[in-house]
Amino acid sequence: MNSAKVFKGKVVTQVTFYSDEAIVVMRFENRQSSTPGFALDTFVNSINIQDNIGKEIVILVDALKIDNDQVWYTDANGLEMQKRVYNYRETWNFTTDQYSSGNYYPITSAIYIQDKKTEQRATYK
Repeated sequence: MNSAKVFKGKVVTQVTFYSDEAIVVMRFENRQSSTPGFALDTFVNSINIQDNIGKEIVILVDALKIDNDQVWYTDANGLEMQKRVYNYRETWNFTTDQYSSGNYYPITSAIYIQDKKTEQRATYK
């Protein structure tokens, strides 16, 4: 079962996506501002483990209007933000055909991307 519901109010627009595996709720503030609000909540349903294969649940988010030059920042155990570069490791030549797992970083409290020219930032906490 895959479906979506949209609620558009004066203050907030909310889009809710439903599947058998998860529910994703996206909320956008309906206001004219240099920093419009955005929220993303995810609720994972039961994960089928009958096949005895380990599973990781990840969220892939595209921010198409932000040119971040494949750079983003994640927290390091809630202490400080660490720079991450897509498919790059500072101390060795990194190659992969598993792009999600090769660029997987656990997030304790926040992740953000920032446009390299406008410095517009999208943060997920």
